[in-house]
Order: sequence, then structure tokens, then C-alpha cells
Amino acid sequence: MINDSDMKKIFYFGSTFVLLIAIIEIIGFASYYIIFGKTYSKQDIKHQIRLNAGQSINDSELRTEAGDIFWGDQVEVIHPYLGFTQDPKRNIGVSSLGFPSLQLNQYIKKDPNKIIIALMGGSFAREIYFLVGDNIVNLCSEYFNKEIILLNFAVGGYKQPQQLIALNYLLMSGAEFDIVINVDGFNEIALPVVENIKYGVSPFYPRMWINRVKNLYDPSEIRLIGKIEAFKSFKRSLAYFFNEKKLYRSPALSLIWQIVDRKFDGKIASANIEMRGVLDHAVSFAATGPEYKWDSEEKLYSDLSQIWLNSSVMMNNICRANGIEYYHVLQPNQYVPNSKILSSNESKYAYDPNHPYRDPVLKGYSFLRENGKLLSKQNIHFIDLADIFKENSETFYKDTCCHLNTNGYLIVVEKILEYIKKESKVNQK
Repeated sequence: MINDSDMKKIFYFGSTFVLLIAIIEIIGFASYYIIFGKTYSKQDIKHQIRLNAGQSINDSELRTEAGDIFWGDQVEVIHPYLGFTQDPKRNIGVSSLGFPSLQLNQYIKKDPNKIIIALMGGSFAREIYFLVGDNIVNLCSEYFNKEIILLNFAVGGYKQPQQLIALNYLLMSGAEFDIVINVDGFNEIALPVVENIKYGVSPFYPRMWINRVKNLYDPSEIRLIGKIEAFKSFKRSLAYFFNEKKLYRSPALSLIWQIVDRKFDGKIASANIEMRGVLDHAVSFAATGPEYKWDSEEKLYSDLSQIWLNSSVMMNNICRANGIEYYHVLQPNQYVPNSKILSSNESKYAYDPNHPYRDPVLKGYSFLRENGKLLSKQNIHFIDLADIFKENSETFYKDTCCHLNTNGYLIVVEKILEYIKKESKVNQK
């Protein structure tokens, strides 16, 4: 029998334990806000954990083939027209065409009661699709009073003329769109300098082209691939465990998961950068493309921005010829001078004065913005969002590259849709 004294002890220790857990959770809740600049949300954490646990390479089918590039959690393969796409046989969440997508079939016919929107660009545009795509669908559906179908053709690392070529390829093969939104700019300025020219490759070839056309990996690359895969496997296993045990319900445990997950994101990014460092200078034309000569940085960035301009003009012409509305958006970036009041969180976690992409943005974005004015003068729908956060000191940038948190993307989407509502004639067709 349990006497009154024992009951009091059980009650005392039980109450102390519950109180201790409550204090830990409160501290975790507060620390989450201090570290990440936003309030803990069970739904957001649950979504992120499930994304990390579910959208990953099927390890049982993982194999290395000539032309493979392992980037993030995806296997990229050479494509004869687009440079590269993601392999639908070895990736989850990829359409039959090789684009990251929630729809496996991206060939949808036009319908008077539907509006088909194609989103194009690099990883910035891809994250718009996955993180706030539902907002685009809901807001457009409310405005146009029609069913909205949002299709993603944005791939991490795509830069012009890949979007131009993708548009041609898709239309040629039977795709139909009412609206095309192209969100780009950063990749066109940063990637050629850091990932192509440095290795003697044409700046207008797809990113890291030298590594895509090599038939075999050298020992250093194999070791790095193993390191990257080990990091990614740990991330997936941790996310799977947190999801299965529903640990995202705890602010304190969610804080721990976020910190560890971001730490391994940094390790993966560092290993990918190290991978670029072991590349040999290519000697074959297949690897380098036409020789590119430039005698000044002004010449270099002028040429890069001119390709960007020319590609957009041609995309607009193709869209007009096919009864499609075209909207071109210049994405924001934290390294654009005076474009944002960085929060303390951004200064600590989203701004790296030594980042290899910083210098090209500092020197090249002004060329894009000037050419953007030329697009507007040609009556092309162009939206310059480089200064969209100029007067805002909230935390929007989430990494040292170019990506935003959900709140940041929501502001970007609202600005884009505000412009489209003002200019669109879709309902008049």
C-alpha cells in the first residue's frame, strides 16, 4: 500500500518534473525566436522536417554515372538541350521532364476556366514554388476567378540562356501556358564568375560544366562525394526520426533540430565548394566551349548582363507569339549595396563578407538593373525587386547565398502579383 507520505513524494517529484519540462520548453520557445528571428511554429517545423525526411534520393537506387552532379539532395544529369535536369528515376519530387515539381505530368492543355502559370529561374524561383506556391494559387484564383495551375520549371543553378531554351523546348514538345514568370538575375552574374571562368569554361555554359562532362571522378572527388553523402544521410535520418517521433511538437527539441540541421547544411555547402576546388582545368572543347576573353571587369559584367537581357527579350517574343503573358523579375540579394538593413540574425548567419558570390553581386548587379530599364522601355513586363527590403530590418535572408525564409518569399510574391494584377489581360482573352 502507498501511504500518504509516499503519495506526497510522488506528487512532489512529479510536479517538479513537469515544471522543469515546462521551463525548458519556455526557454526553448524564447531561444528559438532569438536565434532564428521568428516565432516557433509547429506547422512550419513539421513541414521542414517532413521535407528533409521525404524529398531525398532513394539510397537503394543511388549510383554514379557519367555526367552526374550531386547537389543538395538531388542528382543532376546532363540534358542535350537544357544543360542539365534532375533525374526523375533517382529523385523524389521530380516531374517526368526532370523538373522539381508537385505534378509528375507538366503537359496540361489550356482551358477557358483555367490559368496555367509557369515559374522559371534558379533555386530562388524553385523555393517560391515549394514554400509559397499555394499563396500564388490562392491569390490568383481569387483575382482571376478561375482555377490556377502553377507549374515549376525552375531548377537550382539555372541561368540564362537555360530558361530561354527550356521555354522553347517545352512549347515545342506540347506544353501550354497562359503566364510565364521568370525570376532570375543572381545566377547570371555570380555563377559564371565563380564556377566557370575560374576553370577556363565559357561563362555562358551551364554551371560547373567541366565536371558534368568528365567521364570519371578522380579519387579526391570520390572522397568528397562520400563525405557529402554521409552528411546528407545524417540529415535525412535525423529528420526522419524527429518526424516519426513527432518531436516537432516541442519548441526546445525543434530548436535543437534546426541548429544541427543548419550545421550540416553548412558542412554540405563547404564540401561542395571544396569539390569545385579539386576540378582540373579542362582541355577539350566539349568541356570548355568557345574561348571567352575579357580585358576588364566592366567588359565581363556587361557581357553577362547582355546575355541576360537578350534571353529575356527572346522569351518575351516567344511568349507573345504563343499568346502567353511574360513577366521578368530581378530577384533581391543581400550583397546588393544598400538594398537591406540587415537584422542581427542576418548579419550573423546570412551575410559572409568572404563569400565567393559576394564580389560578383557587388560588381555586376548594377549592370542587370540598367538593362532591366531597357526591358521596360521595350514594353516588356519587368519588375526590379533588388530594393524590395530596403527599408525593412526584419529577418528574411536565411543563408549566405541568396535564399529567403517564408516571410521573405511572401513579400516577393505579393509584389509580383500586385504587378501582374495591374498589367494582365488574361481575363480579356
